[in-house]
Amino acid sequence: MGAEVRVAGRVAVVTGREHLHGARVKCTDLRAGAALVIAGRSGWKDGAVKNAAARAKNSPGIYFPGFIGESDLPALLSSAIAFEWPSLIEEFGHPPLEAMACGTPVLTSNTGSLPEVVGGDAVTVSPLDEGGLSDALRMLAGDEPLRNRLTVAGRLRASAFTWEGTAQVLADA
Repeated sequence: MGAEVRVAGRVAVVTGREHLHGARVKCTDLRAGAALVIAGRSGWKDGAVKNAAARAKNSPGIYFPGFIGESDLPALLSSAIAFEWPSLIEEFGHPPLEAMACGTPVLTSNTGSLPEVVGGDAVTVSPLDEGGLSDALRMLAGDEPLRNRLTVAGRLRASAFTWEGTAQVLADA
């Protein structure tokens, strides 16, 4: 497959990254050709995420490049086969919207604010369900028409969220 599945954001337990790694390990048809890139600063209890990756000696292709600057993030996101955000707790959901704006299909949590933020324009799964995450990864990797639909719909969805629109809503309140 050769493509990369990417996650950008703080590496921390509350983001559910250790479950994403476990899902990738179970998804054996992805392991051979896709890399998992987890970009971002270290965060609260990030050792759980890195320990999960270290325990999987038969799971090559997991990279922690650290912080990615704002100017480089669109290139990272745009070149990914999917962006995953299996967050356990989310106040709004900027990272999935950023990925959608870059045209990257999104796999995210069906919890918190995320379903409302992404609408029906992303794949949503319980962040604690490694099997569900694995199935969703497999589906996104193998279904190009779905990825294409999510790319178009995601860009449209992300365009509805602007700082100008937010300011107007606040001004009108």
